[in-house]
Amino acid sequence: MILRRLRARTSTGAIAAALVALAALAACDTSSDSATNGAGACSTQAPGVTAASIKIGLIYPDTGAPEIASAFKASRSGVEARIDLQNARGGVNGREIDLVWGDDQSDAETFSTVAHDLVDTQRAFGLIATSIVLDKSAGWLEKENIPVTGTGTSATWSNHPNLFHAGNLFNTGGTSVFGDFVKAQGGSKALVVVDPNVAASRSLAMQFVPSLQKRGIQIV
Repeated sequence: MILRRLRARTSTGAIAAALVALAALAACDTSSDSATNGAGACSTQAPGVTAASIKIGLIYPDTGAPEIASAFKASRSGVEARIDLQNARGGVNGREIDLVWGDDQSDAETFSTVAHDLVDTQRAFGLIATSIVLDKSAGWLEKENIPVTGTGTSATWSNHPNLFHAGNLFNTGGTSVFGDFVKAQGGSKALVVVDPNVAASRSLAMQFVPSLQKRGIQIV
């Protein structure tokens, strides 16, 4: 499968564009005939792809914990703006992009329910996930070979070939970049604030702390 051979990294502002590119690969091959004749001559068996449209699903926390919902508030409008731009340019190989969305409420079980609805019922080709609760659904999404783009909010985002992100602060192995920055600013002590109810907060703290300590920054 194409997705087994692709490893992509996109900028945060191009999350939707990454899935558009993957949809283009699925929607039509790159032969001269298909390029010349357009969508009418380009058939595909990919889910969510018809002769006239490509359906893409968006999952984000529209409601739920206020502090999380507010952090992702602009996600939907940003994705819609990028897709509107693509559709104004003719879509993907002549197919209009049809965006459907669901609210995961920052809850892992709700994310799973929404993902199954978008993939199984609404037959979306792929997903855009700006969410902190994808982890429990990652194995199923890989098994179903569903391309997913979004924000890397856990190490899981780097462990599956069907998940595409701009860069992941949660990768295992650690990094010195946070400590380097604080030290360069003249800092010697740091206070790390963690929300115990949010897994992403705890995971990010586990990256911050050793990074700071490696550069001699005292955690208070």
